[in-house]
Amino acid sequence: MAKAEAKEYKEEVDKSSNYRPKLFINTDLFDSDELVQAVYRETDKYSITPTTFRTRSFFSPDESVKIRVIEETIAKVTIEVEILGTRLEEFKRYEQESQERLKELSRDVIADGEFVKPDKDILALSEKFIPKITALEIYLKELNQYLAFIKANQGLVITYSDVYANESSEVTRFGISTATMEPLQSQSLAEIYTPIEKKGGSVKSGGSKGIKDDQVPLKMLHPLEVFLIRDAIDYFKSSGSKSVLVDIFARDDNGSIRIKDDKPETHTIVLYRNIEQIIVIDPSNPDFSKHIPMNSIRLFRSDENLVEIIAPLKQKIYAPFDSENVGPRSDQYRDCIDLSVKIAFGLNRLQENIDISDIMSLGVIREITNQKKCNEELFFTDQQAIARIRQASDDIIRMEVNKIVECLDKQRKSMLAYPGVDPESFSEGILIENIAKFNQQFSPNEYRGAVEEFQCHFRDNNTAFKYYMDEVEISLQGMSGVDS
Repeated sequence: MAKAEAKEYKEEVDKSSNYRPKLFINTDLFDSDELVQAVYRETDKYSITPTTFRTRSFFSPDESVKIRVIEETIAKVTIEVEILGTRLEEFKRYEQESQERLKELSRDVIADGEFVKPDKDILALSEKFIPKITALEIYLKELNQYLAFIKANQGLVITYSDVYANESSEVTRFGISTATMEPLQSQSLAEIYTPIEKKGGSVKSGGSKGIKDDQVPLKMLHPLEVFLIRDAIDYFKSSGSKSVLVDIFARDDNGSIRIKDDKPETHTIVLYRNIEQIIVIDPSNPDFSKHIPMNSIRLFRSDENLVEIIAPLKQKIYAPFDSENVGPRSDQYRDCIDLSVKIAFGLNRLQENIDISDIMSLGVIREITNQKKCNEELFFTDQQAIARIRQASDDIIRMEVNKIVECLDKQRKSMLAYPGVDPESFSEGILIENIAKFNQQFSPNEYRGAVEEFQCHFRDNNTAFKYYMDEVEISLQGMSGVDS
């Protein structure tokens, strides 16, 4: 959006001295003052450092443009359904004609009733038409529902772009705006989905017929999600960026969109461009995003360049021990937006392509995770220490803190290997002190000093261990004297 068309809301300072991001809002389309207050109520709850969150721009085009894009997509999908339907009828006709011709040719060779059934491979091929036609018809239905929603709620802000930046990198987020949605609008938007039918049973909701697992992929993307992801992929091409963030809806097992505080619940993920692939990296709940690669029939039309999307992660990278204690304070856990930004910062440092079979070994994953399965050298659990410093916006801080964690873990393990009188007891005391050090709370402007504290603590451990070894040697010498 051109700045000439927008009202700029400069950074403000709230009562807790946190800087708020700049907002760029098209005043011709939106009630900007109401939107500003709604956005600040939302973003004040974010866990990311306010100074890292630079700007939010409401780039929604003129309603007529948005409607035209949806209508063009509807027309394109309609044509695809018609083409596939025609091909299926032609295939069936050809199959029938072929069978009749085979009977004619073989009438003097085999007796009546002996003619074999059609080849199984041919039948399997014809059956492949049905799931794709079904999936496109379902998408067509949801597109029309979405179009009706847009026309009924003209002026409602539903998308935006954020910019987050640190000293060396910048990342854009394509977000879903729920800040100004009324409960009825939220419900109407969330009702645009097709419930899935589980094997061995069915799920039906909202008067819609359930669909089987083998007909369409589990959890189909909402049309809003489709357009947003396509915008993000176009941004990859135009900007040359390695990483971008995208909002999707959080869903229940039956495919329905979750409602939280009368608004659709959203979840932020990372898309990373890896050669000809786009990798989905979910910072906290892979179950919310594992269905994205299976939605290629919605994301990409047949006349466009395809790109492979993969979601290789099944392990949670970060999980708050207390899901109710997530927010901006130093004693609170991080949210998925915050974590996605930090992952993107780390990925932007990479000079090589990602090995999708070994994503957990990436430096940025090891830096920000609070799960021991992702970093075996992490010596405390998500319950024992929140340690927000490990997800700092500053790349160098994150790397240095992760290095300290690794060194402290190796240091303690080397203590266990020393043949002392009671090495387990000494090592356990060191571990308790290490966890206590990371359980301290630091504000972002104290992170540099905290790193120095951790380094000093490591040296103090070495000094304590030296004293311990000296005491062990004296004790062993005394025991040797008694034996003699």
